[in-house]
Amino acid sequence: LVIDRVIKKKYNNSLGDLSYAANCVVIIRGEKGQGTGFIMSEDQKTWLYTNEHVARLGTNILVETIIGRCYSLPKRVQVAVNRDLFRFEVQSEKYLKECSNDELSNEKAVVVLGNSDGGRVVTENYGYIIGVGPTRIEVDAPFVKGNSGGPILRIDRMIDNNGRFIRYFHRGVVGVATEAEIKNQNNDWIKAGTRYDKPRRYGERFSKVEWDVV
Repeated sequence: LVIDRVIKKKYNNSLGDLSYAANCVVIIRGEKGQGTGFIMSEDQKTWLYTNEHVARLGTNILVETIIGRCYSLPKRVQVAVNRDLFRFEVQSEKYLKECSNDELSNEKAVVVLGNSDGGRVVTENYGYIIGVGPTRIEVDAPFVKGNSGGPILRIDRMIDNNGRFIRYFHRGVVGVATEAEIKNQNNDWIKAGTRYDKPRRYGERFSKVEWDVV
């Protein structure tokens, strides 16, 4: 993947390392399947986020980081009434932050971190933002079942003064991987040969989320 922006400046506190980000991701397992979640700071609190449908994978949900730290679902959680989002407050020294809306536009590079195909390991799926709406974004990063609930991070490519690649870094979370939809199940001829003839992948945004405590 060729990242569109090249950064030649020194590291600063606004840039995040992907290995650090992976430590903020959790693997979620239940009787009905697996998914992903992540820890993010918002409103001066630290929350564990995932999709609402992932939180309904069973009555005995196991939430675990890649270093083996486990979280239990509390009695009171928050569910979005207008989005496929679910969260509860946790204590964690490591957490992600939401990306600025200035970084949310088409052709911006992203990576989706998560438990791809229920393999119980955190993987990286790279791509670009290819659509932006008021409540969700569309990406072409090839995430699959098991990635639901994982973070979509805005990324850039860092190089040294000689133009040599150093690493990717992230600018924060732009969305929560939610679903892949097959839009052409009826073989609509007008979609043939276009990108709408293939699965489309979406992420929920955090803008104007209405939370209900349950």
